[in-house]
Amino acid sequence: MIRLLFFNLLFQSSIFIISVDLFFLELSSENLLIDLRTPKEFKEGHIEEALNISVLSVDFKEKINELPKEAPVYIYCRSGK
Repeated sequence: MIRLLFFNLLFQSSIFIISVDLFFLELSSENLLIDLRTPKEFKEGHIEEALNISVLSVDFKEKINELPKEAPVYIYCRSGK
């Protein structure tokens, strides 16, 4: 719950948790897909076209704040929390 609140405050917008099926249906070239796992986990396998921004990186907040605000941003991680 704390992480969800963190992301809500960070993005200052709405956060929706969706099913895996809907997640893949919603993906398009206009939407941004962010993988929050570590670079090592990302190298082991990731969804095509995903951008890796590790939630553990020291510049995480800066990188997230640089993302465009016009289109939906979809995020995923290993644990789903």
